[in-house]
Amino acid sequence: MPGIVNPAQGWLANWNNNPVRGWSSGDVFELWGTEHRVQALQDGIVRELAADGTLSVDDVNLVMYQAAKKDEYAGGRGVFDGRPGVAGPYLALSAAVDAVPGTDPDQASLAAGRDLLRGWVEADTTVPMTTLVTHDTVMRTVHGAPLVDLDGDGYYDYPAHPGAAGAALYERWREILQHRVFDDELGPFSDQLHYEPAAGSNTGDHGGGDTQDSVLVHALTGIGPTGRRTIRYFDDINTPERETPEFQLVESLRQALHELGDCLAATPVTCRHANHLNVFTPLGAAPEQTIGQTRGGVDRGSYNQIIELGSPLFSVNVSPPGQSGLVNAVLLAQIQAAQSDAERRQVTDDAHLTDQLELYERFEYKPMPFTQAEVTAAQ
Repeated sequence: MPGIVNPAQGWLANWNNNPVRGWSSGDVFELWGTEHRVQALQDGIVRELAADGTLSVDDVNLVMYQAAKKDEYAGGRGVFDGRPGVAGPYLALSAAVDAVPGTDPDQASLAAGRDLLRGWVEADTTVPMTTLVTHDTVMRTVHGAPLVDLDGDGYYDYPAHPGAAGAALYERWREILQHRVFDDELGPFSDQLHYEPAAGSNTGDHGGGDTQDSVLVHALTGIGPTGRRTIRYFDDINTPERETPEFQLVESLRQALHELGDCLAATPVTCRHANHLNVFTPLGAAPEQTIGQTRGGVDRGSYNQIIELGSPLFSVNVSPPGQSGLVNAVLLAQIQAAQSDAERRQVTDDAHLTDQLELYERFEYKPMPFTQAEVTAAQ
């Protein structure tokens, strides 16, 4: 395995991405590309270090929160580690909308839809978080493309547009664009965009390692990862016309606005983005667990720990599916006999199957014993 000690930049970040250029792995190498969810962690660390040159445990928690609660690809990324920046696909759309002629009856609505997307992609959202040491509530900022439900109504929101119409419009635009661009060449091999975190795996295309945004980025630039020109994906091989990227970008937005109906309304009703949900695969006979209904799902590892190697050592962790996979006959009978969801949840909480779900969803943690004395005291 590749390794490094004390890198020049002073930190490392990895989220199942290619650990070093040229590294090949038989299980996931085909999922590595120009775009990867790790860029959200990298961008977050760079931003926090730029503020005062330090990273606190709360800064690290914020970086994880931001990566989990935003679309990591919508806004693109800047230059990092010698790699060139990547423009978000919506920027290409923006330029294409600017070129729509005044004779197009939808010109105004297309421009307004583009502005709605930009407002969401560039939005800064203030969220309450709990400090890890003192447990105080502080306000922190999520930068760009937020997927945050602050009022618990089951829909993503951000201040400028209740109901997160920008997020709803962006995801539908990307889904339509995906099929308009790739279905004619790839047929059944053109996969859907899977925004819902996968059960058990806790990943989604807004952050998963299997994102298809890398392919779209290469199609937009016309240059593949090896530097060779790509095929003309935007040209539909089933029509006699020669469709351009600008045409497909604009037509996908036109279709998305039509399908969603009221994205440009002051208070959208149909163009709203319901929260993504996380479903945890059952452990043995344990019941399936779902989070995200009132806060929104998260793209996040199913076990998290934060350790500060100072004096004294500080360490916290959270394991949302629980630490116990044992469901014996007695416990199973108690689960099955429960008369309500609340009663069933109390049974599984007492068995340490679900008692960390709320902590995980709030980005809070429990102490992680380190010394023998701490372990003994925690028993």
